[in-house]
Amino acid sequence: MLTKNSVLCLSAVLLALLSFSAISKERNVVVKLTQIEAVKTTERTGDELYFSISQYSNKEAPHLFRVPMFPLHWLSKELPALKNIKLWEGKIADNQSVLLVLSLLEQDLEPFNTDDHIGSVQVKLANQKGKVISTWGQPKFVDQPEVQQPNPKIPSYIMLGEGGKYKVVFKVEVR
Repeated sequence: MLTKNSVLCLSAVLLALLSFSAISKERNVVVKLTQIEAVKTTERTGDELYFSISQYSNKEAPHLFRVPMFPLHWLSKELPALKNIKLWEGKIADNQSVLLVLSLLEQDLEPFNTDDHIGSVQVKLANQKGKVISTWGQPKFVDQPEVQQPNPKIPSYIMLGEGGKYKVVFKVEVR
């Protein structure tokens, strides 16, 4: 049988747990490719494109993703129809950060020819007390192809690797 003091103590513990869960909010985050345009392809007959996505977290092991999954790719002539493509989705706990490196590649036939690196960008997603902050930039690769960001406030880039020129626009959604 519970006494009045035990009920009060149990109530206080439950209230503390509920308050803690309200403060430390895990957030579901999605990174999307909203637009991609081939201004100039790397191959005369057109390109076969995909994104290689590297995920680094301060609380989890690294992961590598490909969109679309192998052996699929997007043909450069199909790009105008691509809108709001989900490149990455994950839950980010309070005080967790995730760094995503989004690399645009042109698929070639192995083992005769390796895939061409058109360009890479990165986004750091940090959950600070339930608020997700995204910071866009460029990774510091030794062999990084030229990537331009016309407006630093917008995640819109021009990737110029391997003789190609692609305009890409991204966005982060927090759910």
